[in-house]
Amino acid sequence: IPGSGLIMLDSSETLYRTLCYLIHLEAGNYIIIIFQVVPRYDDLENLIKARIICVSWTADHRVIDGATMARFSNLWRKYIEMPTSLLFD
Repeated sequence: IPGSGLIMLDSSETLYRTLCYLIHLEAGNYIIIIFQVVPRYDDLENLIKARIICVSWTADHRVIDGATMARFSNLWRKYIEMPTSLLFD
């Protein structure tokens, strides 16, 4: 996508790594997706690598209204949490 970018942040620690995508859609609409591997404790209090995704949406209200963006965000979250729903929706 023209105007989009990829940023890779890596610290000296092997338990921490961040991959950030900046996607420019059009007319001031952006999606920022951050994939991280961060240290967390499991149920037995062992230190493990946890993989998390942070997503942020921005939209110009002159192009898209907030309710539409909220519906899109909720649908996107559903597909991430339950990938099989992509086949049956």
